[in-house]
Amino acid sequence: MAAKLSYNQLTFARELAAKTGLNGNVVAAWLLQEQGVENANPASSGLYNFLNVGVTGSGNFGTSDSIWNNPLTAADATAGWLMGVKTAVPGWERSSPLLDFSAIRGNPQAQITAIQQSGFATSGEPSLPALYQEAAGGITPTGANSVVFSPGQSVTGQGVSAVKNAVNSVPNTITGVWNSFTSWIPKFALEMLLIISGLGLLVMALARTTRGAAQGAPA
Repeated sequence: MAAKLSYNQLTFARELAAKTGLNGNVVAAWLLQEQGVENANPASSGLYNFLNVGVTGSGNFGTSDSIWNNPLTAADATAGWLMGVKTAVPGWERSSPLLDFSAIRGNPQAQITAIQQSGFATSGEPSLPALYQEAAGGITPTGANSVVFSPGQSVTGQGVSAVKNAVNSVPNTITGVWNSFTSWIPKFALEMLLIISGLGLLVMALARTTRGAAQGAPA
């Protein structure tokens, strides 16, 4: 069964994976573990706070900050908080990394184990392994403006590919617009030349008529 993520969740997942080095499918599984459905509880966790950072049994800390109003800034704040950047989430400071990212880089299973043992959630994130298998088996985006991820394809890799394709399409678009623009220039220029020439002949004819009338007028 394929995992389902919204466009905003995918945007968040790509950014968080890129900033932390976590496997994209591990991040996708973590999002599904924490919320499952986009905006499941936005009033308490922040609009795009997909990992529920600052949401604790003692209350909510830093969840009303504007960083959570955009999936990219939300992912950046989450990455900073996980990596121990003290001011990453105003109101929920952290002065040390939650995970040893250097030790688990490139190893999805080690990343899952590290998350479960980190104390991030009192539950220990028990569904992460199963959710990771779902994400690795393919992700079906929900909502508009989404990209389909094939089985075994990392969220991060697909995100990079999508960006590269978009960047590569820019020169082709510019070329197409230029060719379209230049295709009608010769015709337009010829029409303008004919109009200007006709106007010139008309002015000359009027000038000759005016001079002839003036010369033939009685004294």
